[in-house]
Order: sequence, then C-alpha cells, then structure tokens
Amino acid sequence: AAGGEKLALGLFARGSHDLVEIPGCVVQHPRLNDAAALIASACARAGIRAYDETTGEGELRYVQLTAVGADGRADLDPDAAVQVALVWNSPAPTTAAGPMTAPRAIALALKLWNSNSADGPGDIEPPNGVRVHSVWINWNDAPGNKITGPHWTHLKGERFVWARYGAADVCFTPGSFAQANASAFDAALARIRSFVFRGAAVSELYAGAGPIGLSIAATMGEEDDDEGSVRCVEIVGAAAETFERSKSKLPEGVRRRVSMAISRAEDACRDAVRDADVVIVDPPRMGLDPRTLAALTGGEAPAAEAAEAEAARAEAAE
Repeated sequence: AAGGEKLALGLFARGSHDLVEIPGCVVQHPRLNDAAALIASACARAGIRAYDETTGEGELRYVQLTAVGADGRADLDPDAAVQVALVWNSPAPTTAAGPMTAPRAIALALKLWNSNSADGPGDIEPPNGVRVHSVWINWNDAPGNKITGPHWTHLKGERFVWARYGAADVCFTPGSFAQANASAFDAALARIRSFVFRGAAVSELYAGAGPIGLSIAATMGEEDDDEGSVRCVEIVGAAAETFERSKSKLPEGVRRRVSMAISRAEDACRDAVRDADVVIVDPPRMGLDPRTLAALTGGEAPAAEAAEAEAARAEAAE
C-alpha cells in the first residue's frame, strides 16, 4: 500500500509485483481467507504500514499462512486453525535486546493471538471464528525479492505443525517448505513409494523437511537392516530439528536406519548415489545443478557450467 491507501493482502499478478486481493479465494483453505481478513483488520486498527519495495520503507512485507488440521490433514478439516508468520521489515533482534526492538511487530502478533479469546475492549472478533494456531515473526530487511530471511522468532502457540503423509507424521515450522495441496502430494508420495522395492537403500536430495523420505521409512519393517534405509540431504540447517522430531515418531527399529545430512546436494551427491539403490531428487525451481546431474548420470560436470551454476545459486541465496 502506498500514498495513504489501506494495507491489502493478496498475491502478485502474473509477471508483475502488482497486488491482487483474493478475499474469497476458492483454491486455498477457507480458513486462510478468514485469517487474512483478521490480519488486515488488525493492521488497519494498529496503523501498520505495508512494505514499499521501491523505497524499502514500511513494516509488514509478507504474510505466510498455513492451515493446521486435526490428525495432520488440514484439507479434511473445515475448522482448521491457522499458523501465522509475519515477515517484518527489520533486522533480526540481538540476543540482548530480544524481539522488543520491534514493538509494533510484537503488538500486532499479540493482537492476532488474543483474537482466540476476544472478549475485551479493543479485541478483534475473528471472522467466522477462525483460530490462530501460532504466531511467528520473520525478520527480513534485505533488499530484493527473497520472501523470508534466515531469522525467526516464535511468539505464541505451538511451535510445530504436524502433517500426515501416508503412514508418516511430519513436523514443520514456518521456515520449512510444505506442499500447498496436501491431497495431491499424498497421492504423489504413494506413487513414489510404489517404485521403492523392499530392502532398498534410499537417498533423497533436496529433502526439505523430509516428507518423501519419511513416508518411505514409515513403510519399512523394523526387524533387521535388510529392511532398507533412508538418507536425506538438505541444505537448510533448521531442517535437522524438525526431521529429528518426525523421525522420533517412527518405530524404534526403523529410526536407526533413517538419517539426515545438512549439506548442499552438489557436495553430498557422490556419496549419496554411490551406496543407494534408489535416488530421489526434488530440486528447487532452478533445477538440478551440474554436479548433482553428473553424479546421477555417471558423468562429470563441465567446469565452466558448474562455475556458472554456482554463481547463479550464490546470487539467488543473497
């Protein structure tokens, strides 16, 4: 919003950064529409200023909403709660000062959380009774198009979101990548599992929170090592925490054959491929880097191509 216009929530129009409001979107969970209306109302009352990417000024950059359903399936729960993550245009708080270096962000977060029991003066009545599962703040004052920064603060509610994929319970935080269409992803996972034979040593690159590998692990027997193994590789260090929590839900005999390595796929690909019967890759939109592709095909990545890809990835990470 600019020039005194009200803060609005929505999506960018295709091929642009022009905001299109989607108050009644029929594609996403209806509770996300309710949560967006709640946040817009809270921002209007508090006078929160939307981030202006042309000047770098403003407060609220993005909002990330996640539906949280009973039994890990929000798509089957019409009364799902909503995890709220506010991306704030501010540097990460220092350890000494804490998040109170951005008091308006904290005030907005608390106002949203208090809507769960709105009964006092100034409280916001949640649209259609939507419940806030938890509230997080992501600190991102960097220029550019990167939506979130590396620093998160968990303020209220449960720290983790759980989703059910096949027979696996998978743990997420707002910093985790989660597929938006749970039912379609679950069907894709079932198809992937059909290609994995019993006793296979499985390596997964670009694993994220590990739902693919974990859903495979949940089908393995726990009698002996011949029942197979799963090794996941992920670059984001925070994935280790949620992966270990997800892993703890597996049978004891399976857990010892399931692991995650925090590494770039291109650095771990040779070892991941060498001892694996099945290799699964789920790369980002940039696609497979040359070194990983070469490891999968048994070739060598051309030096110039590998260097060019490395530079592009470094630029994207900034």
